Amino acid sequence: MINNINESEKNRIRKLHRNYSVIKEQDIDVEDEPVGVDPIGPVDDGEILKAPIEKTKTVTQSAPSGIPCQQIYTMLMGSSVPQFQAYATGGVTVDAICHKCNSHHQSQGLDWASYGPQGQQICLLLIQNPQCCTNQPPTMWKCSPTGTCTQDPNGQFQTQQDCINSGCGDVYCTDCQGGTMTMGTAGVCPQGYVPNPGTPGSTQPTPVCYECDGNGNCNGPGWTMGQMSFNSQADCQAACQPTDWECISPGNCQQTPTGTFPTQAACMASPGCQPPPNMWECDMNNGCSQTPTGTYNSQTQCETACCQDVINNWNWAQGSQSNPCQKFHNLFHSNPPTTFADQCKYDYLYNLILNLPGANPCVQGNFIDLLDGYMGLNGQGSGNIGCYGNPNSGGVQGNPALYNSVCGKIIQFGNANPMTPSKYFKWQYAIWFANQNGCIC
Repeated sequence: MINNINESEKNRIRKLHRNYSVIKEQDIDVEDEPVGVDPIGPVDDGEILKAPIEKTKTVTQSAPSGIPCQQIYTMLMGSSVPQFQAYATGGVTVDAICHKCNSHHQSQGLDWASYGPQGQQICLLLIQNPQCCTNQPPTMWKCSPTGTCTQDPNGQFQTQQDCINSGCGDVYCTDCQGGTMTMGTAGVCPQGYVPNPGTPGSTQPTPVCYECDGNGNCNGPGWTMGQMSFNSQADCQAACQPTDWECISPGNCQQTPTGTFPTQAACMASPGCQPPPNMWECDMNNGCSQTPTGTYNSQTQCETACCQDVINNWNWAQGSQSNPCQKFHNLFHSNPPTTFADQCKYDYLYNLILNLPGANPCVQGNFIDLLDGYMGLNGQGSGNIGCYGNPNSGGVQGNPALYNSVCGKIIQFGNANPMTPSKYFKWQYAIWFANQNGCIC
């Protein structure tokens, strides 16, 4: 119902506003002519209706421009601010909302405070984006996934040119053989490049290169480069046909599209594909053997160097070397050499004892001259005793004359009881001497 309001009633309302500044204005334009309730407030509030400034402070006083109108309309539709409810139900148009927002923002009165932080922000967005304050706002533009600028209410650009200037239509481009990437404009890549899936500024590029493995197979897509990489699977398959042979590494020939040898045999025989000769390497347990990773040119060189390492790391050999004959007996009488390192120590001690200066405690009685005499060596004897003893006395192979032949001395000292260091060395020397002179004992 619409009523006329007399001057007395007007003054009463003004007095209420002065005495109770926290009372929210009722959006009634107090005029002489008949009035009704305005759902979004008065067009202009008189100075008498303004509240104290501490009651009307705003949460925010600025907002960005260039916001898509549809985004602002969506905020209006979802807002719980009472002043915007009529818009949500279709009772008020957006241009009326804009008019009230402008008016209330300028006045900074109770009406502006009553919007609350959410409503104030929406109002400020409308003020900063006046193109949205019409029932037929301009259509926005966006960059489509295909790289073209299209009209869209939710677009982020005001004009088509703004969309184009943003780089819409740029594409990622790759040269697989060269291993380089660049940007193409308007969906076109430079010569030698092909487009990569992906949108610049939105999504990362994905690879398109295919690589020929040299055996007729194309692998990809991936980030590859080089002469065997191609811009597409079709290009790769057309070129990736194994024909001739190529040396990949010494001793390794494979068929490739760019091979230079007609057969595998010709490839393997080429100077650059000859495998290196196997060198020698030392194993402290098993000795020296040939291996592709060896470091010595011959077995002798390897064994000499390896044994030298053993002796250099043997504390006794690097110390006083006291009583070598006893050391030889203690190490090997009950435990003959079983490893390469043991044999190195055995040989070292054997030669050390054999070359001791002066009276040799291990070979007393001119034992070396005695064996030489059996064989007639070094001017020692006639040699008629030999390996097995004088044949006229019955000494033959398998039945040597004990004590008076080379093989007889092996039996004599090998069965000595007790076994002394001197007898042990004579036994070992007799075995060596027999082997050197062809005696089969």
